[in-house]
Amino acid sequence: MQTISRLYASEENARKAWDELKRRGFADVHLFTPPPRGEDGAPAADHAESLLAGMMKAFIVRSDAAILARRVGEGASLVTVHAPFTGGLKATTIVDRHGPIDSGIPEPASPSYAWDDEHPFSSAFRLPLLTKCEHPFEFIFGLPSLIKTTYASSGRPQPDNPAPFSAALGLPVLSNEPAPLSSFFKFPILTKSGPLFYR
Repeated sequence: MQTISRLYASEENARKAWDELKRRGFADVHLFTPPPRGEDGAPAADHAESLLAGMMKAFIVRSDAAILARRVGEGASLVTVHAPFTGGLKATTIVDRHGPIDSGIPEPASPSYAWDDEHPFSSAFRLPLLTKCEHPFEFIFGLPSLIKTTYASSGRPQPDNPAPFSAALGLPVLSNEPAPLSSFFKFPILTKSGPLFYR
């Protein structure tokens, strides 16, 4: 459900928008007109409170309702419609057709995004970085790099551990066995049976 509100300078325009919304099938439509004024020309305090309460019952956010209630108290009229997501554009077109005025509600400030050459993907899609760590895998999982290099006097990098996987499992890097996997699991290399998958 989408809440759409428009403020009108005259009650006549607001009623035209309200009538058209009703004719077009929008059932949840609310009309707020200026309250009666006292002898001094100002709206009564109880009417202002009831106006604010009515707007909040129409599911208008309290901060927005306070601004709109003040504007209605000054003589404007308000139309609010709760449109389904499939009818939001239709409802907006209708209420904008009857000459709405500025509501006085400040527009939400959109965040500014600066382009970052080091993170073009995140900048293009305006996605925040999870981390600015140089090695995110290490940062997330707490694991050091598998291979770290040191530089010998010749300047050629030499790995500290050329076979980290074998060292982690306790397996030798080189073996005299022609079939080390079969020897390790004690599987025969060849069998005397016929073919397994066809005859």
